[in-house]
Amino acid sequence: MNDEAKGIFLRKIVTNGFAISEAGDELILTPRVHNVDALIRIKQAGDKWIVVGAEGAYSG
Repeated sequence: MNDEAKGIFLRKIVTNGFAISEAGDELILTPRVHNVDALIRIKQAGDKWIVVGAEGAYSG
């Protein structure tokens, strides 16, 4: 994935209510809402992104 496409992808994630942080070669997505204990871990695999883990739940 080229840098421009990656930037667009990350902006869409943020626009849809997630905060992004890096952990090694993975990105951790956490919802930006109250009362949430959840996260999604994704990793770039070539031109695609794959989910490598998801945990937690929304409450309330």
